[in-house]
Amino acid sequence: MSTRDIVNESYRDEQTIGTPGAGLDGPTNGTRRLRRRQTLNKILDFIEDVSQELAQDGVGELGQDEAMPIPKLDLRDDHDLGTVDEQLQYAVFREFQKKVMDLDKELRNFAGATRQLGSSVGILSSAHNLRMRLSGILRLFRENAAQLYPSITLRDAPEIEKRPTTSKRDKSWYRRAPWLNDILPAVDTLGPEDFPDQLVYLARDFNTLLEYTNDFPESVDDRLNAAISLLDDDLKYWASCLRTYKGQFRTPFVRRYLHSISSQLGEQFCQVASTLAFFTKTGVPTILLAQRHASQNLLNMSTVAAILSAVTATTLQFSYTRTDVKSVVLTDAVNACWFTSLVFSIGAAANSWLAVTWKQAMYRSPRHRLPWLVRTWINQASLVFLVASVLCFTLGLVLFAYSSGQAAFTCILTTAFSAVSTFGLAFVTIWFAFEHRTFSKYHGTKWLSDVLSEGVSWFTSKLIQKARTTFKVIFKATMCMQPNISAPASAHRSTGSANSAREPRNTGTADVESNLVRDESELRSSLPIVASPLPRRAFWDGNAHRIATTPVGTPAPNDTNGWLPSVVPLTDSPGVSLRFKRPMSPLLRRHYPTPRQDTLSSDPLRDKALVPSGDQVKTAMHAQLLTLHSAHSFTSHTSMVKHLQFSPDGRFLASSSADKTSVIYRIGETHEVHRKLEHQTGIAPSQVSWSPKSDMLLSRSGNIVKVWRIRGDHKQIIERPTSMQTISWLPHHDGQSFLSVEGSSVYEIFLDGDVRELYRFDGLLLRDASMSVFLHLLCIGVRQDSPEDPHPSNHARVEKQIILYSMIHKRVEHRVPILEDIRNVSLDKSGQHALINYSDETPPQLWSIERASPESSNNPSAQLVLRHTFIPRGHTKFSGVSCFGGKDDMLVLCTATAGDVYIWDRDTPRLLHYIPPRFMNNDIRCVAWNTSSEALMFATGMHDGSVTIWKPRPPDDGDLQQSIPKSG
Repeated sequence: MSTRDIVNESYRDEQTIGTPGAGLDGPTNGTRRLRRRQTLNKILDFIEDVSQELAQDGVGELGQDEAMPIPKLDLRDDHDLGTVDEQLQYAVFREFQKKVMDLDKELRNFAGATRQLGSSVGILSSAHNLRMRLSGILRLFRENAAQLYPSITLRDAPEIEKRPTTSKRDKSWYRRAPWLNDILPAVDTLGPEDFPDQLVYLARDFNTLLEYTNDFPESVDDRLNAAISLLDDDLKYWASCLRTYKGQFRTPFVRRYLHSISSQLGEQFCQVASTLAFFTKTGVPTILLAQRHASQNLLNMSTVAAILSAVTATTLQFSYTRTDVKSVVLTDAVNACWFTSLVFSIGAAANSWLAVTWKQAMYRSPRHRLPWLVRTWINQASLVFLVASVLCFTLGLVLFAYSSGQAAFTCILTTAFSAVSTFGLAFVTIWFAFEHRTFSKYHGTKWLSDVLSEGVSWFTSKLIQKARTTFKVIFKATMCMQPNISAPASAHRSTGSANSAREPRNTGTADVESNLVRDESELRSSLPIVASPLPRRAFWDGNAHRIATTPVGTPAPNDTNGWLPSVVPLTDSPGVSLRFKRPMSPLLRRHYPTPRQDTLSSDPLRDKALVPSGDQVKTAMHAQLLTLHSAHSFTSHTSMVKHLQFSPDGRFLASSSADKTSVIYRIGETHEVHRKLEHQTGIAPSQVSWSPKSDMLLSRSGNIVKVWRIRGDHKQIIERPTSMQTISWLPHHDGQSFLSVEGSSVYEIFLDGDVRELYRFDGLLLRDASMSVFLHLLCIGVRQDSPEDPHPSNHARVEKQIILYSMIHKRVEHRVPILEDIRNVSLDKSGQHALINYSDETPPQLWSIERASPESSNNPSAQLVLRHTFIPRGHTKFSGVSCFGGKDDMLVLCTATAGDVYIWDRDTPRLLHYIPPRFMNNDIRCVAWNTSSEALMFATGMHDGSVTIWKPRPPDDGDLQQSIPKSG
């Protein structure tokens, strides 16, 4: 039943029930019910119209807080491929916008809750300033996303864009606020070049809000401090990175980098919003309760001071007019004490009321903005005046007993009880003052009794030590004053010397040893104290008989097999340095936060140029892909396979494993093991590389490169001073040199070990490099900043870069910032397409090397252009391993950590084939494609050490073809 039916039914029931009781006012009630029914129907019509409009706009029942659902697209249709990535990135921006709006909502709630607190004006002003800054940040990121994806219309968020509604008085108050150090720029005037400054200002505004929040000592939230501190580190780091791209914020690669930053920034905003909500719920009531308790204490103190002043004024009437006194001096002293007590009591009452009014005022200055004298007077003057008033009144009372001629017994009792009362008051006051000092100094970690116990123990130990020293000095002086006490000792020595003939060897040895011990002790006492060197950790550097040592604080190398479990005090080997640790992978993200771009598949003109219609080669390859199966499996390794590579002629396959072996397989009609290369000592080989003529093989182990002939013997062993990240043969020089990536440099090394060329990339820790046939060096790495530069809160948020370097002009042609964890890069045979691999849920991307436009900076000869992103089925955690495949590298093969295998068309991001994990024995660690084979063939290396060869099924063998799932 609809809502309208329920309203009509209730109206009929109400009319039926009201008929018997309808008196003179029956028609009036019926008319009212009819009007109420019409009003409800109008409201229902309005709600239905609004719901239909929201449904047409793609917004759910929750309005703007609900993310727009991504339409289900068929990846088999080419016309849908261009919109998949845009819809995913639009979902990323919508999630970022939702988190910004959630943070704005929590800031409004926080500011509203703190209005009832004293000194809340700082929080109100900083929250207002921060909300306006968030408005500008959101607008910048929205315009950036709209430029990247023009086919998607991004709606505004009017509740953040507009200034909060305030009265005329409030607006003038905001304009006069002295703590607003700068005037916020108009949102409409912000441009892409303002990104670095706005991020720095946003970090400053968050710190200002945190400063005013921590001004309340009653409740300091460590969670809020930690969240804002992490956000401050990330904002300053991103601003520092973006300043290096000044003048390039309108280029696509910087826009993609900014779009990826929004995803990370949204996570930080979500954390700050949750901590703000918790502080609003628990911290603000705690502060309010503490302020009310302090105000009540001041009111009680004011009441006591008022009563004391009334008592003092009453007693003063008996003393200041007396003339029948024994001593005028005592009478004057009594009057002086009671007048002073009256002054102090009135001052205590007045200061208490002043302190209550000051503490409850929302516009009062925070603690860190108050002068020391004002802060001390407000907090301590009332109590000090009250204590002084009591002491003066007690002293005047004692003197009044003597001056008024009271009995001796009365004077003695008055003096004794006043002394006890005064002593107790003074003792408690001093104890309270020291408790306050102890709390301020140790922040509540120690009690005053603990501090006093430590002081007594220290004083006692010093006293005992001084007494022992004094006793030793007195004893030595006494012994020196009595010389005949040492006679027996001299006699004993003479007796010993007389008996030395009997035991000459033992006595001489004892004397020599005693002299040596005495000389050694004197020598040690005379030498200066030298700090012992730091302990060192040792690891194998690749040789059988040499161990390199490094201090404990040095980053560990990537290969952990060589670490020794104990500390080995060896000397440093000259010329050996450590390899940097690879950065950790970021946490799983709900969407693909890859800095993706306007995909070429969204442009129909480019699609026609890239995808030839009726391509028979692709049709034949697609037919073979559907029949892929595991044709053969090798079990030559006993541990994880680290790397695979087919030889250029396609006749051999080489593998390297963690079991310290490399294996060469012969590929043909019958697959078999050709040679097994043993690495007896050192680090296990982590990479193999075939020469262009397929006659030699390189194996990399730490800082050692071994050159193997095809028959399995050594040709050369090359040792480098530092550990190598990757190696690859150069396409020129007739297979006599190779590239080595070491730290921040790329070396061209001949097979005899001589370095031919060096290419340095300062400020970048390289991970991989590949050279094209056009002498362009494509490198990927992690940015390294100096200790003085800002650093991100998480190592996963460090900026990564893709660099295109011209080996002819000796300069960097293009630099692309990346936020995701980039793993490796590979080039196709033409040298015009690059495949960039990432880890976690970031899919691989295809980039192309194109000629730069004439208006580009410094006239570079080439630049990188992102073609498209290969979208998998759902959320997939990639292993960071992919490669080109098929005829002329027309295919792209990628694997996931769970064992999934994806095969896409290179020119269009179309998923051609998918092999689910159930057809894999275990996790895939590496993959290689045989580009020289006529038929499709690729190999996978597993975690258990097995190597599997995948080929199409023969045409006559179709009984198992149905078991292989087809694409889509």
